[in-house]
Amino acid sequence: NIHHFFRKNLKYFLKEVHMKKVIFTLLILPYLTFGIVWYHFWQGIHVAKTKNKALMVYFYQNNCKDCRKMTKTTLASPIVLRYLSKHFIVSDVNVSTLSGSRIGAQFLAINIPTVEFINPHNNDIIFREIDWEDPAKFLKTLQHACKEAKKQGLNC
Repeated sequence: NIHHFFRKNLKYFLKEVHMKKVIFTLLILPYLTFGIVWYHFWQGIHVAKTKNKALMVYFYQNNCKDCRKMTKTTLASPIVLRYLSKHFIVSDVNVSTLSGSRIGAQFLAINIPTVEFINPHNNDIIFREIDWEDPAKFLKTLQHACKEAKKQGLNC
């Protein structure tokens, strides 16, 4: 049955092509995000402490227009991502969730979106920026936060 042969091989071929696409995507994905790993908050604190770097926390919520704008523009900007990956450990906290709202309350993230830079050794807020910023302005915020982190003995 030649028809059965082609059908069987076509399924195999499609499965093989799909697997190669998945593998390619997994290999290339870290480079597309410039090596940034977004940690769960408490895991981020641990990693930041280990690397002696400030933790940048992006507080957002599901139904926030400015949060979506921040995520789609500023936090997707290649120049911002490169700076973040080099100088900070990063985390995001959805304050729409119960655990996220508790963390947000603990760090006084009342207005959303809020970006906070936290010293992982004592959980003090190094610097806080409230509201959406375009990539160019946010890069200046990152540079300022880096200077403040260095004053506290953190690598940046």
